[in-house]
Amino acid sequence: MAAAGGSYGGYMADWIATHTGRFKAIVSHASVYDKVSMLATEELWFEEHDMQGTPWTNPESYRKWAPVTYAGELGKFKTPTLVIAGSEITACRTRNRWNFSARCSARGCRRSWWFFRTRDTGC
Repeated sequence: MAAAGGSYGGYMADWIATHTGRFKAIVSHASVYDKVSMLATEELWFEEHDMQGTPWTNPESYRKWAPVTYAGELGKFKTPTLVIAGSEITACRTRNRWNFSARCSARGCRRSWWFFRTRDTGC
């Protein structure tokens, strides 16, 4: 069985990748791997609401709920992962996707990277 998601579902796919080896494959599309990086988007309200503050007023919440915090676990599970990004999706910065893809590779996970020059998340 595979886990797949885009946008918030992509965030959940990143979370799953760093927390369990239950799935045979993961597809992560237009997700948020590092919660603090959302400060560089137009989605500020959601993060401040969901994290109950900003990274400087509530850093523990941003650390706790960011898949990047658990990147070391990627090597433990090694689930093959497909990372998908669009160059103009402003809510989910491409750097976030590169970061997740690089961490997967560095931790020994088989991964593929698909990159599209579009604003559409395709979700």
